Formats: sequence, structure tokens, C-alpha cells
Amino acid sequence: MNATTEARFDAANLYREDSYTDRRVGQLRVLTPVRADGTPDPARPTIYVGQISVMTPMGTLPISFEVDAPDLAQRRSRWTRPCASCSRCAARPRRRS
Repeated sequence: MNATTEARFDAANLYREDSYTDRRVGQLRVLTPVRADGTPDPARPTIYVGQISVMTPMGTLPISFEVDAPDLAQRRSRWTRPCASCSRCAARPRRRS
């Protein structure tokens, strides 16, 4: 970081984070926008992020992705589709050049 750039906490872009997990496959993070005083900010959208760790021949590969669905129940069920796809790709052996 140079002298002209300062790291600052952006109080206008705060989110409360809740986490849901099955303690086996992964977790679903819910980022709810809040104002500087901690009250919900309905003017900004809630963000849902799925997270998994995939074992590969090279070790653990963390994968995060946004989940698009209208409510928490659908988001929870939809995030497994991208996870399954990521798992298959990550587990596939790489060809050497």
C-alpha cells in the first residue's frame, strides 16, 4: 500500500453475515445489507454465497459462488448444482502438456 492510499472501513457498505451449514458438504452464507447503525437496509439486495471445499490430487480447493433464487429455501437447494459441477471438474485429472 502506498502513502497516498489508505485502507478505510466503508460504513456505507455494511452487511450482516449469517451462515447455514450441513457440516458435511458446505455452507450457505447470507449477507444482509445493514446501515451504519446496524438496522436492515432494504434499499440494497441480500446476497447469498455458496461455499464448498473440494479435495483434489493437489489438496483442498475452496470454491465460492453466488446463488440466485428468490428465497432461502430455493437458494439452499440450488447451490448443490454448481457444487456438483465444480466437484466433477476439480476432481478430473489434468493432462500434462
